Amino acid sequence: MIKNIKFIITLIGFCLLTCLSAKGAEQNTMGKIIDYHLDILKENPDEIESLRKVCMYYLNQGNFDKAIEYANHLMEVGIAQNDEMHATLYADICLGQAWLMKDSVSSYKAYNHLKSAEATGLLHQADSALCSVYNGLGLYAVNVQKDYPGSIQYFFKGLEAAKRSNYTRLQGILLCNIAGIYRLQKDTRGLIYTQECYNLGHQIQDPYL
Repeated sequence: MIKNIKFIITLIGFCLLTCLSAKGAEQNTMGKIIDYHLDILKENPDEIESLRKVCMYYLNQGNFDKAIEYANHLMEVGIAQNDEMHATLYADICLGQAWLMKDSVSSYKAYNHLKSAEATGLLHQADSALCSVYNGLGLYAVNVQKDYPGSIQYFFKGLEAAKRSNYTRLQGILLCNIAGIYRLQKDTRGLIYTQECYNLGHQIQDPYL
């Protein structure tokens, strides 16, 4: 049972990082894009869009120290420029996910950042951000709080936000996470969401899903 729980939690943690499956040409293209934004930051360290791109890139690559470094600076810039929608919201998302994946001892930091991002996202009705926020809160609920029903509620909230924002790939990842929680509880209702994720993967030709 312990092995199964560790496997499911690892799966859910992996699914949080939506770009880790990139390989080959896709990964090379992403590397070139990030190099471009890093060059911009050399000239203008406070350029918000480039900071967003870079901190999320490092998060998705699993380089949590770098993600935290750039997200902290994005937060500082967002506060200085009073830019919630484009800066502090995404800084909170990145910091919340990075701290949760990096260090369970600092999970309170993750929770605080994710709840801050939720409040900002709801205020601005930013569904494209909220789907990622609720994915992170679902991960927090299962890994830290061991609250499986609560995690499913968060994942479903994220799924609805992903649908509203037409974020198809994250819909699939959230479906996978929902199925994983049902599997952890030995509840066969999760098969419905597994099949839905599988079908969606074929529909959008995404081998990862």
